Amino acid sequence: IWKTTSDQGEALCVEPAPITEEHVDRMLGESLVVHPSQLDLVRHVVRELGKTHFIVGRGWHAPSTFTDGSFVSSGEGLSMRIDDFLPLLIDDPDFADRILKAYTKRAIEYGRVLIEAGVDAVLINADYCHNKGPWLSPRMFERFVLPRLREQVEACHSAGAFAIKHTDGLSWKILDMMVDTGIDGLHGIQPGIGMDVKTLKQRIGDRVTLFGAVDCDTLVSGTPDDVAGEVETCLRDGALGGGFVLTSSNSIQAGTPFENYMTMLRAARPALSPSA
Repeated sequence: IWKTTSDQGEALCVEPAPITEEHVDRMLGESLVVHPSQLDLVRHVVRELGKTHFIVGRGWHAPSTFTDGSFVSSGEGLSMRIDDFLPLLIDDPDFADRILKAYTKRAIEYGRVLIEAGVDAVLINADYCHNKGPWLSPRMFERFVLPRLREQVEACHSAGAFAIKHTDGLSWKILDMMVDTGIDGLHGIQPGIGMDVKTLKQRIGDRVTLFGAVDCDTLVSGTPDDVAGEVETCLRDGALGGGFVLTSSNSIQAGTPFENYMTMLRAARPALSPSA
């Protein structure tokens, strides 16, 4: 069930449904079933671009706020808002653990399906932070989230693929823990809130490839000159020595002018034809 919600800026969101013990038991007891037709698009992209491009498969993602299995998770027609899930960590930690165990299992199954279809990496999706810091204290993050993230990273590696962790928000307090799980890349870098590429490069650039970080706000509302300036900053601060992929700070948001998007590409690759 979908509806618009005022707390999400009138965005169309899934109507939360309670996750019960029965739902968790079912997910722990059943394996993911994927119809071959569901992979048609993935296989097409791999077939057409796999020899020349690095293909990233978006990890398990259902319409809700947090969806990668290691944190607040949803899917199978279910969802749970963060303000409903977080109290469980205190009030019923055993049930919270079972939810995370079930959804981590499903996320790993989903990732393996993508890898078998030919992707090079899986993007592990859930946001761990808001613009002022992590949703959880570092201690709680280490207790509940870190083991689940490590499971997914190890599953990607054992299946022969890279693991890229997406989280936007201000993640300095938990950054080293995330990196220590063995993630190969960090995506979702927001320079506008203090996650500057230069500091990240100095701190973790020898262990993790950075994916970023032209600000989404600039892409939506800035001028082409603004965009070109941010690309220059990203390349200057992040690209030296490799281990850097130029992207937006999150995704290409609705409302991004085509010219701004193309300016980002041309600024990074001057040989790209203006008519491309």
